[in-house]
Amino acid sequence: MLKKSFEDYSIKKDLINFLNSYSILTDDEMEESWKEAVSNVFKKEDYYKITDHAVRVTLCKTHFRAFRISSSYIRDIDLERFNHDFQL
Repeated sequence: MLKKSFEDYSIKKDLINFLNSYSILTDDEMEESWKEAVSNVFKKEDYYKITDHAVRVTLCKTHFRAFRISSSYIRDIDLERFNHDFQL
């Protein structure tokens, strides 16, 4: 669908090459990817057990939006202290 929508753009070759560089994951590979992603971000909960795709997407969007918003207000912060204080 993305390839078809890019047909009218002048940058379509670059975008199509970018899309083609990604392989299609198997269901097992997607599950492993999910487990790895949430284990690195959400350490205190069993989020890897979530199977509903909509809930997974919502959880990831919430995490990245919160990070983006909070990082917009950081000025002259000691990143070493910040990383230590906010480990999940």
